Amino acid sequence: MKDLAQTNTPSAWRCLEFLQLPASPYLWTDKSVPATSQRFYRVVIFAAPTNMVFIPPGTFRMGSTDLYSFPPWETPLTSVLISRGFGWGSTR
Repeated sequence: MKDLAQTNTPSAWRCLEFLQLPASPYLWTDKSVPATSQRFYRVVIFAAPTNMVFIPPGTFRMGSTDLYSFPPWETPLTSVLISRGFGWGSTR
């Protein structure tokens, strides 16, 4: 077994997945791990970038049904699904 003191160095870790938890405290269960396997997890708290906004997963409608008031590239009305949240650069 490796010396656990080595786990304090950032280079000892490999990022397999990045999770942004929706609340704190939050219970998360890794269902991908077989019961006979061992995994270790590290939690890192960091401030969100001030020049980005978080776009959460979900659905919304984009476009218009009004063919005469909007340019043709803004029609037809379309349902959009965002399956994973992401950061979007903000210029304001």
